[in-house]
Amino acid sequence: MSTKYNIDITNEVTNHFNQVLKQYNSNNNTVKLQHVKKMLGQLKDSKEEYVLMHIEPLNQMLQIYSDNQWQMTQQTKNTIYAAFSYLLQEDDLIPDTIPVIGLLDDCIVIDIAINKIYQELTSFRDFSRCRTVYAKGKQFAVNDWSKIKKFEATSHLRNRRNRRNSLSNLLR
Repeated sequence: MSTKYNIDITNEVTNHFNQVLKQYNSNNNTVKLQHVKKMLGQLKDSKEEYVLMHIEPLNQMLQIYSDNQWQMTQQTKNTIYAAFSYLLQEDDLIPDTIPVIGLLDDCIVIDIAINKIYQELTSFRDFSRCRTVYAKGKQFAVNDWSKIKKFEATSHLRNRRNRRNSLSNLLR
């Protein structure tokens, strides 16, 4: 028989972890991405559902952090760096060696970091999808993405205007 627990993350807990992230926030890039990738692999072996739910967000943070074409803001870089630094600490608020709950604090930090960088992460995912469609093995930069976004927006407006005109012609 298994027992299930629910935890509500209050503003007080969020504020505490925001302070923790500020402590880890640094321009010193001593975090090795291969260590984060190794940790990601270890998390995939977890049996805890709450840990498994954080693999994709952590993977997205790793992708945006390591993509040389994406020009992330310094604030986003600092937030991701702080989350990675905290994640790599085995002896943090709840030591990672404690069965079942050892990674709970790490997952909370991942959630807070994702919430802080949500807008930029959404733009990065859009950029990545666009790059997949349009790059076709060639170099693809943020400027290329901006041009395509502008073209697609103009095209969308033109199509909407044409549909509206066609509809009004039918109603005459």
